[in-house]
Amino acid sequence: MTTTTPRRWLLAPALLALLTTLTGCPYETKTPLDAKPAVAVDASLLGRWEDREDKDYTYTVSKESAMLYKVVKAENKTPKEASDTYYAFASKVGNELFLNVYEGYQSESDSKTYKLYKLVQESKERLRLQEVSDGVDEQFETGAELRAFVAKYKDLSFFYGKSDKEMLRKLK
Repeated sequence: MTTTTPRRWLLAPALLALLTTLTGCPYETKTPLDAKPAVAVDASLLGRWEDREDKDYTYTVSKESAMLYKVVKAENKTPKEASDTYYAFASKVGNELFLNVYEGYQSESDSKTYKLYKLVQESKERLRLQEVSDGVDEQFETGAELRAFVAKYKDLSFFYGKSDKEMLRKLK
């Protein structure tokens, strides 16, 4: 008796690889825009938020310190399960605000990996996060170099990923 693998099982890994390639990830850098946080925490950003498109997670933003946010991402279906913790601080580039985000498991002695997001607060109940595209290949030695690069390209569409995250304040 011969067994054959159904075609759909052969296509699944290829489809997964394609989806991973198409969705991409935000730009990552070892250098944040500011060596030390310089923009105070904005109290209007604190609270619970939910992605308008993907309602599987709730993001709870709290004040970790005067200049640092703590963001806990928890699944809505199983909120008591393990959640992901991130830390973020804001940097001003021109008149625009960018978040320098790193994962919470990185200790103070670790060389942190930052993801950059442009933050646009559209109202007290709605904000938009635009990820800096992973299509940016450059790496920078200093925050000043990165800041100059961001200032130069921040108004061009290629600089951001294809999907913005529109976040809505979650009232309950």
